[in-house]
Amino acid sequence: MTGLAVIASRPSPDDPLSALEVVEAPEVKPLDGDTVVPVVAAALNHHDIWALRGVGAALESFPCVLGNDGAGDGYVLYNVIGCEDAKSCYGCRVGDHSLCRRLTVIGEGRPGTMAPAVALPAANVVPSPMSLTPAEAACLPAAYLTAYNMLFRASQPEPGDTVMVTGATGGL
Repeated sequence: MTGLAVIASRPSPDDPLSALEVVEAPEVKPLDGDTVVPVVAAALNHHDIWALRGVGAALESFPCVLGNDGAGDGYVLYNVIGCEDAKSCYGCRVGDHSLCRRLTVIGEGRPGTMAPAVALPAANVVPSPMSLTPAEAACLPAAYLTAYNMLFRASQPEPGDTVMVTGATGGL
């Protein structure tokens, strides 16, 4: 697919926006088992700012297509990819890649969603809630995963418990 992509051209810890560029989208290169899917909407996530700053990224990963969150026409692009080593990785064995010791996310270990298309494992292309537009659905992946982990793993509420959510848009 042709079109434009938003990239981090280099790490720029002190001036992250200076590394932001819009370029002709690189060719999508799927790995074995990947599917190439068109991106209809991408959402900005703080992870993209970290990528522009070079936080946790190896120099050879630049330039990189940004975009941790995205959606297509009728699907959400789940942003966590596990190692798929069910023998030695608990998270991959139980099918929860957010618990994978070697997890990667779209826009970090792979080109992100701020491009016309992205290559992902088929399991990462999930049906979108029908009531949401692609732009609304694109805002779900990272925010949902963080909320899910905090609610169901960290606090472990029981039926009938009351949960108070503060700072719901703050990323935690």
